[in-house]
Amino acid sequence: GVVTPTEAAVVAAINRLFGRVAEAIRREAGFTSLAAHELRTPLATLKILADQARNTCDADERDMALCDLSVTIDRLAHLQEQLLTLSRLEVLGSNALGESVELTEIVDEAMADLRYEARQRHVKVVCHADGSAILGHRYAVLTLARNIIGNAIRYAPVGGRVEIATMVQRGSAVLRVDDSGPG
Repeated sequence: GVVTPTEAAVVAAINRLFGRVAEAIRREAGFTSLAAHELRTPLATLKILADQARNTCDADERDMALCDLSVTIDRLAHLQEQLLTLSRLEVLGSNALGESVELTEIVDEAMADLRYEARQRHVKVVCHADGSAILGHRYAVLTLARNIIGNAIRYAPVGGRVEIATMVQRGSAVLRVDDSGPG
């Protein structure tokens, strides 16, 4: 047979439902991938700091490692809250992604996560910030800045330099990251 209008409507509704389910599964997989990627760096830092504190005989070095460990744990707890917020925002949709984000604060927060790695690689990080702000989702901007600055620190030669600047150019806020590495 012939498909009745009622059957066609049911088939169309089922197809729309399958489409929504497939999209939800895709978003969930993307979020899980993002969460795993974002947790990798702080967890690796926790391991390094714990090993450093356990293996040093120098009391000052141990105290510094334990202080860094405590700060990293706090940052990881904050990251968990941000991931929960991002998960909720995905449910609300993109309309909730329009807050003012101050780039200087973003750079400071990203550097709090990356300072230990820069110190370990003897990479000097210099920041020039002008207080520029953009509209966006704070967590997404922080994630982007952390990835860009982290790559600059990782690919700068040992003893190298990373320069971070925020500025307004032609009416747009800009975050510029330069390193002394190749490319």
